[in-house]
Amino acid sequence: MLWLERHVDRVNAVNVFPVPDGDTGTNMFLTMRSTLQAADTCESEAASEMLKAMAHGALMGARGNSGVILSQIIRGVAQAHEGRQSMDVGSFRDGLASGSEAAYKAVTKPAEGTILTVVREVAEAVAAGQAGTEERLADSVDIACVTARASVKRTPTLLPALAEAGVVDAGGLGLSVLLEGMLKHLRGESLDVAVDTDADSVGRDWLTMTEQRHATEASLYGYCTEVLVSGSALDADAVRNRMLALGDSILVVGDESLVRIHVHTDDPGAVLTLGTSVGALTQVKVDNIRGQAERFVEMHEARDAPPIRSR
Repeated sequence: MLWLERHVDRVNAVNVFPVPDGDTGTNMFLTMRSTLQAADTCESEAASEMLKAMAHGALMGARGNSGVILSQIIRGVAQAHEGRQSMDVGSFRDGLASGSEAAYKAVTKPAEGTILTVVREVAEAVAAGQAGTEERLADSVDIACVTARASVKRTPTLLPALAEAGVVDAGGLGLSVLLEGMLKHLRGESLDVAVDTDADSVGRDWLTMTEQRHATEASLYGYCTEVLVSGSALDADAVRNRMLALGDSILVVGDESLVRIHVHTDDPGAVLTLGTSVGALTQVKVDNIRGQAERFVEMHEARDAPPIRSR
């Protein structure tokens, strides 16, 4: 998580999809912070129990599209380790495959060129790299890192919004950074190295601010609304179906006792009403998407403005 924390600004700076709100790095970091806090309170050192606690912590603390998808990757990894005392190359492989499947299932309209593509290609590469071989866990994580970096670089070729903006996918980049941090930990390497942001550009200028503002005003719902609902016999699929009429960027994940809802909508109140109709609201977060996007544009204006020279 410390490696991701050092790269939060780097990830935020390329966040243009699904909306240009500049918070993907922050959301992924906050999700991981909740994940590791849950791990710290786990009384068992068994991989199954530790990862189960981490999956619960990820669901509790998931923020934004990227955080919710990340929580499902962690959930998939946890499911692959049920009954296991430790993680090895085989369970790491199975965990990535399970995590990729859970992530795709969570998204109502999966888009390639995002974190979904990156985790799928990583899972496939690790599985192929392990075929018929005995490897150390660090070797498999190394394969994951190399694949993730290459996959992230290709994201603009799959998603027009990224190509137009001249950047890679922020969620995929965040996942790549997390895997790099895992590898550094396994190898005992220092995290005290410079952060390189040049690799996140794909050689095109940032959209003009007029174009970016126009896209923001024309295509977005007004509010990013996130709700955590607790109860009994909750049905995430049924809740998701009811959410479809309220907006887009819909993610509904969880289990029978806890469901997280994420949606971009013009009517946050309707989302809260839906939540209270099936259970109790445990967390509520509503952000003005257009306001976030305007701040994101202003950040790039300030960054790209020529320096003021004193006379």
